[in-house]
Amino acid sequence: MSREDVATLALKLLGVYFLAGAIPFLGRFVTNLGSEHVPVSLVPVLLIVVVSFVLICAARPLGRVLTGDTGMPGVVGSLSVSDWQTIAFSAIGVSLFVHGLPQLAGLARLSPGRSIWPYAVAPAVQIVVGIALFLRAKGLANVWRRMQESGP
Repeated sequence: MSREDVATLALKLLGVYFLAGAIPFLGRFVTNLGSEHVPVSLVPVLLIVVVSFVLICAARPLGRVLTGDTGMPGVVGSLSVSDWQTIAFSAIGVSLFVHGLPQLAGLARLSPGRSIWPYAVAPAVQIVVGIALFLRAKGLANVWRRMQESGP
């Protein structure tokens, strides 16, 4: 297995995990059947399902981007600690993003006269941190490694 294969597998597993995570949101959708909140309660479910399918279907190209794999074969045992940390930080970033997105979308259910700003801060920060972790995982793993090497 190459580094790209490991990253691809991790992304596909995340996609399945988030697809399973949509089940509680389906309960809210069913609870709102017959009310005016049906379309709004469907938004979080649809977002999770779309992101899950993107993770599952685009896992190979995303895995290639995450690992910077050149296509040269390499066994999993040849993965460095930094490579594993990069994959882990990326997975955590995707997790934060996918959990924050439906929370932010769910704020549309609040009455139009209410300010959603106080409620939007936490999911917005979660989304931004998730994107940053996903896109900058390799740099973060390098910083983490340097911090450990320079430790006491």
